[in-house]
Amino acid sequence: RDGEEPVWFATYRTAAAPEVVVAAWLEGLDDTERVEADADPTVARAKLRAAIADAHWCPEVEADRNSGWKYTGAVIRAFEVAMEGTGAVIPKNPGLSQQAGGQRGAPSGRSVPSVSRLVLPGDGHPGTLGIWWSDFEAACRTEQLRANGITHRLNVAAEAVGKFEDDGIETFHVPIEDIFAQDVAADLLDHWCDQIQQVLNILRRLCHLGSVVNISCQMGTNRGGCCCLVWLCAECGWTLEEGVERLRDITALACGNPHLVTAVANVVGTYDVDVPLNPAGDGGGWICISPPMSPREGCTVVFEDVTRNAIHKLHRDPPKAASAVLVDTEDEEEEDAEVGALMGLFSQCLEEKQGGGGGKE
Repeated sequence: RDGEEPVWFATYRTAAAPEVVVAAWLEGLDDTERVEADADPTVARAKLRAAIADAHWCPEVEADRNSGWKYTGAVIRAFEVAMEGTGAVIPKNPGLSQQAGGQRGAPSGRSVPSVSRLVLPGDGHPGTLGIWWSDFEAACRTEQLRANGITHRLNVAAEAVGKFEDDGIETFHVPIEDIFAQDVAADLLDHWCDQIQQVLNILRRLCHLGSVVNISCQMGTNRGGCCCLVWLCAECGWTLEEGVERLRDITALACGNPHLVTAVANVVGTYDVDVPLNPAGDGGGWICISPPMSPREGCTVVFEDVTRNAIHKLHRDPPKAASAVLVDTEDEEEEDAEVGALMGLFSQCLEEKQGGGGGKE
């Protein structure tokens, strides 16, 4: 801002074709910087993205920020194409943690190890923010957090407020509820938008300090994921679609509540994006909502009661139970078989739990 404006940035400000912006940026690198870009294009991509996102003074950048970084996203994709043309291999998910084992989307839930997963690395310098993301259990593991260099916690699960021990790690709370209905009331959506804006304000303060923060909710999928998403979109130049895809690369079934994603879209000014649901094997999509009650305490009992009631209902009137969920099938025998399999699955879960051998769910 204070010196001469780089040619590539002037080109960006004219909304030139993304590949033209990228070509100008690459041409502006000195020999050492170009060698470094060729050797580690993921770092070069991050530097380009940061150079754009950090230019808060620029009206064109702010306009693109308010539109959900559509133009910047196109520039970043053009950079990837340009570097791949040189033979460089650019991982699409540079923040994928070692816990994922290199697989797309590490599993989540009570049957897998509870760990924090890296979203963005941080070096502790003021103006930078490192982000880790976890469920409630991992957020309580002080030694693990400190080993990852985490300096602050941000809990966004309403049911987890007041559940953390005083372990010396400063903890912020924004009590978001994970609710899904076919039609969410406008006042609830507005409330979520206000809360996500609170999250963004907290993260900006932590960034000013150079913090490394662990963002957590109950299950480590929806609310925490959406709070990571708002930072990626509002401050790092990611489009909403790219951010959701990135987070689903880190944790399977991330951002599974479409209403919460809509709230994030509203906060970052992206109103015309239809983010797909997590894909299901049958061509449909998953909607995943955190269970109610307090984290890891009580919710299992509630679900066992619901399961027992469902089993009893199925035993009394299996056809009605199947039709009540509007299962589309042309074969009544297949419908009954599906109900029977469902009863068997629920019964097995209950037997394991009552026998004490169920372990984590």
